[in-house]
Amino acid sequence: MLSQVLQYGALKTKISALKAKQLTRSDYEAMLAFNDVTQVVRYLKNNTQYAAVLAPYNENEVHRADLEAALNSYQFLLYKKLYVFTKGDTRVFFRYTFLLHEIEIMKRILRSLETRDSQFGIDRISRFFLEHSGVNFERLLSANNIQEYIANLKGTKYYELLSPFLMNTEHVNLFSVEMTLDLYYFKTVSKQIEKYLKRQDRKAVGISFGSEVDMLNLIWIYRCKKYYDSPEEMIFTYILPYHYRLRPDILKQLVKTASVEEYIRMTTEKTPYGKLFSDLDEHFIEENYQSAAHELEKYLERKFPYSIAALTTYIHSMETEKENLITLAEGIRYHIDPEEIRRHIQV
Repeated sequence: MLSQVLQYGALKTKISALKAKQLTRSDYEAMLAFNDVTQVVRYLKNNTQYAAVLAPYNENEVHRADLEAALNSYQFLLYKKLYVFTKGDTRVFFRYTFLLHEIEIMKRILRSLETRDSQFGIDRISRFFLEHSGVNFERLLSANNIQEYIANLKGTKYYELLSPFLMNTEHVNLFSVEMTLDLYYFKTVSKQIEKYLKRQDRKAVGISFGSEVDMLNLIWIYRCKKYYDSPEEMIFTYILPYHYRLRPDILKQLVKTASVEEYIRMTTEKTPYGKLFSDLDEHFIEENYQSAAHELEKYLERKFPYSIAALTTYIHSMETEKENLITLAEGIRYHIDPEEIRRHIQV
């Protein structure tokens, strides 16, 4: 225990100071009373830790993409501050946070390419990644289709991963490409857990990572059944080859269910993750996932106070805060009832 305190004491102190600056329920309540996004941005500029990253923007002209870019910039400023307080194996493992965000940017560009969203440009990508990533995002943004996008990855670790899709000369399935990137991330992180983390850290991350994989497998099966009518053999190719509390035999039964309704019923009855599919009329399944992950991270922080859980929990809370603000801004922009917006904000 003493070694853990010595290893994580300074980091935990820094995180506590940063957490004190995070938005509170009263901040969200104040912003829920606003009528337009300009008021939200003005509030963030004048009352919160986001003042510096929002300073370059004219609050009367800020769009959703501008807000997201500013929030991403702030997030990476915090990452750089936290990186100084990590050392040894913890620092090596922390770098895989950047891998996750690199892949998220790549997926965002893919979606903008598929939907012809011309608003997502190089100015929407954090300067940190433009300077430190091995991926040329400007080249990816110049692609006219997914085949060109993959070709523009030559010279990176992602080209060999995605080049098999070039054999399809007609249309590449976006979902399949995104799943391939996600599988790469989880396989890579799984190896790093075994290689770098020890004792309490491995146990804490194992619970977090294992639960995340279980839930994402369930969500991906749900999407395959509900939106793509995917055959069983294809669904099996998308499943992450890890499990924590989700037994392989149960997972196999779930893939073989005949309908979405039967799938949800069996998930609720035979797995500990039934809450993922509760109140889907009022919540997106992704929101249920975020809520479950939020509760899990709080449990891990209490269970393993001086471990890498302090870092992973704070990173998750930053992600949650960013999503909260984007949800709030979008809700106000489209004049959604404040009570409806409130249901989708996690504090």
